[in-house]
Amino acid sequence: MTDVKSLHHTMMGITSGGITGAIEVVITFPTEYVKTQLQLDERMGAARRFQGPIDCIKQTVKTHGFRGLYRGLSVLLYAAIPKSAVRFGGFEEFKRHNLSPDGTLTPARKLLCGMGAGVCEAILVVTPMETVKVKFINDQVSPNPHYRGFIHGVHSISKEFGTPLC
Repeated sequence: MTDVKSLHHTMMGITSGGITGAIEVVITFPTEYVKTQLQLDERMGAARRFQGPIDCIKQTVKTHGFRGLYRGLSVLLYAAIPKSAVRFGGFEEFKRHNLSPDGTLTPARKLLCGMGAGVCEAILVVTPMETVKVKFINDQVSPNPHYRGFIHGVHSISKEFGTPLC
């Protein structure tokens, strides 16, 4: 395979991965929002706000409307697009370096390519963005949110917790 053609495959993997990630998040975000709210609510002990997932949905919709279930969506979009792009593009790049001379990829090498792509995804995107996501969702439901937007939030979190996020 020529270098131009293999670079094209990698770029197509990055692009299709990014688009796939965005679609996935828009569909699944309300579930992620409710899960995170319930996890944060557990810390409240006796002062819990929610009786369970259905109650969390009802209270959120009552207080903020249906769009309330999408509060903090941009943070997850900022994570999902590069996450899927790194995974898909990484797989294509690992595949490019593991093809046999006849252009095939053995099942064992496919497994290694997938593992390599997953490790890249976890290190470069998942770990830092999971931290940011939880902090943003928690901030959005606090009486006085601190983060004015994604960039401000990432910068503030990085300064406060000393993580090299920006």
